[in-house]
Amino acid sequence: ASVNAWLTRTGQIEVVVPLVFVPLRELGTGEIAVKLTDAVDVPNEFRCPISGGVMRRPVVAADGYTYEREEIEGRLRAFLLTSPVTNEPLSDLKLVPNRILEALIAKY
Repeated sequence: ASVNAWLTRTGQIEVVVPLVFVPLRELGTGEIAVKLTDAVDVPNEFRCPISGGVMRRPVVAADGYTYEREEIEGRLRAFLLTSPVTNEPLSDLKLVPNRILEALIAKY
């Protein structure tokens, strides 16, 4: 089985192993916390276009796409003011909760 790893734009290390998405976050003590989430059979519509992980707090940005709140806010704080999907400038920085998608994900 192969394992893929990469450094995200937010500076986190993410590892993909067969059947499981595993984000790794380095803690202040130098330890590494492993969070097992996101079974492979989750619909792509439930995944954030930035991180690839299942969204917990989906929000709609000015480009009309839905992102995980933490991921898109991280981009905005880094002054990346373009759409992660289209690379076009965002017309505003307002993020609107996508309550319907959040409920569908919770139900899944």
